[in-house]
Amino acid sequence: MKLNVLCAALLAALPAAVSAWRVETRHGDYTGPNDKFSGCIDAEFVGPIKVSDLHPSCFFIAFSELNCQGEIESYITENKETEAGPSQSFSEDNENVTGEDLGLVTVCTWFASNRRTSREADTDRISDLIGTIVRRYASRRCQPTPLPGHPTIFPESHVSVIVATIDVSHELIATFQTMIANHPKEILIVTTAAQMAHGIQYASGEIIVLADDDVFWPSACLRYLLAVFEQYPTVGGVSSLQKAHGLESCQSGIVTMWEAFMARRLDERNVRISSSTYLDGCVNILSGRTTAYRSVILKEETFLHAFTNEYWLFGRYYQVPGDDQFITRWLLNHDWNSHIQTAPQALISTASLKNYRHIYQILRWTRNTKRSNIKRLFTSRRMWKFPYLSYTTILSVFHPILDIWKLSAIVRILSADSATTQLGPMSCPTKYLALLGIWFPRFIEHLLYGLQHPWWLRHIWAQMLKDLLQAIVLTPYAVATLHNGSWGSRDIEVFA
Repeated sequence: MKLNVLCAALLAALPAAVSAWRVETRHGDYTGPNDKFSGCIDAEFVGPIKVSDLHPSCFFIAFSELNCQGEIESYITENKETEAGPSQSFSEDNENVTGEDLGLVTVCTWFASNRRTSREADTDRISDLIGTIVRRYASRRCQPTPLPGHPTIFPESHVSVIVATIDVSHELIATFQTMIANHPKEILIVTTAAQMAHGIQYASGEIIVLADDDVFWPSACLRYLLAVFEQYPTVGGVSSLQKAHGLESCQSGIVTMWEAFMARRLDERNVRISSSTYLDGCVNILSGRTTAYRSVILKEETFLHAFTNEYWLFGRYYQVPGDDQFITRWLLNHDWNSHIQTAPQALISTASLKNYRHIYQILRWTRNTKRSNIKRLFTSRRMWKFPYLSYTTILSVFHPILDIWKLSAIVRILSADSATTQLGPMSCPTKYLALLGIWFPRFIEHLLYGLQHPWWLRHIWAQMLKDLLQAIVLTPYAVATLHNGSWGSRDIEVFA
C-alpha cells in the first residue's frame, strides 16, 4: 500500500518536476575548438613545454590567461636535486612552466513512541542492515579487470592527462611525479571550464584522463584503467578505488579528525561504487579525482557546449561544471557504460584537508550530488534500466525528507511519557536505547572500519557526531542552497 502511494505521488509530480529541473543551456558561449569562449575567460595557449626525461612524446602544456612567473620554477629547483626517481623529469627545459599558469578546472528512522512507530522502527532498522550487508557483499564480489595478454592501447601513445589546479604546492610536484611514472603521452594543465574544453580539443590521445591536482597514482594505474576499455567496448569512462594519502603510516595521535572523516568517506565511496558496478554494471558517479574517458565522447561539440553551459533553476544560476557528475550523466544518457577498476594496482590516494574546510567540501559535494541526482531522476530514461542506480538516485533525492523524519523521531523519543505511548512509560534507559537504535547500522559500519584501521577508532565518537550534524544541519542547508556553486574549501572562486 505504501509503495503504491509513493509511486502515485512520484507519477503526479513527474511532469512539473521535469519542467522545473531540466538542464538549461544557452547558446553562444562555446564556439568551437579553435575560437575564444565569449562570456568566459579567454583560453589562450601557452606552451608546449617539453619534459626532457619523460617518454620522448610526452609534453607539459598549460592553457591559461594568466602570465605570472616563478612559483613552480622554484619548486622544481628545490625538488629536482632532492627527490629521486621521476622528479628528475623536471629539468631545465621546463623554464617556461609558470606557477600561476596552473589553475583549477574542479536513514532510516526508528520511532519508539507508540506501537505503530515501533513496528516502523523494526522495519527501517532491518532495511538499513540489509542495505549494508548487500553493499558489502556486492563490493567484495566485484572483481578487478585483469591486464590483457596482448594490449592494443598503451599510456605512452594513447593517453592524454588533463590536470586541473588553481595553486602550486609541494604536493603538486609529487602529483606530477606519480603521473610521469605512468608514462602518459602528454599532460595538459588547465584552470577554467573554458580552458578544460580547449584542452580536451587539443589533446591528441585516444583516451583522456581528467585528474585533480592532489592525487597520487601507483605506477601501473594507467595500464589497469586502459585494461577496462580493452575488455568492454561499450564502456566510456573508467575510474578506480581511492584512499586517503599517507594516513596508514601515521601515528594515531597525529591524524586529525578531519583526515579521519575523509578516510572514512572514501572507504564508503569505494563500497558504493564497486557494489553498483557488480549489481548494475554501471556507476552512479565517476570521480573527478581521476577518471579515464574515450576522447571521442569528450570531443563532441554537443558535449563541450553542454559542459560549459550548465544552468540550474530555469537558467537562473550558472553552475560551475562538476566534471564527475556531469560526465557520468552524459555517458548514461548517450548509451555509454561506466565502470570501476577495483585492482589494487589502480588504487589512487588523495590528500586530505586537516581543518574545518572539510565542512565546505561536504557542502559542495552534497549540492553537486543532489543537483545531479535530481536531473538524472527526471531527465534520464535510461537510468530505469539499472535497478540499483535507480534506487540510489531516488533515495538521494528524497533523503532530506528521511532526515527530517529522523529528527522528529529524536524529538518524539525524548519527549515520550506515559501519556504519549501505548506501551507504558518510556524510561530513561529505554530512550537512550531507542536513540542508539537510530544509528545502530551506521555505528556497526564505523566499528568494522575501525577494526581494520585501528588508528581511526579514536575518532569514532567524532564520526558519529558528524553523521548527526550532517543529517540535521549540513544536508538540509545544502539542499536549501542548491543554487550556490562556490567551491568553499579553496580561497578563490574556480572553474568559472
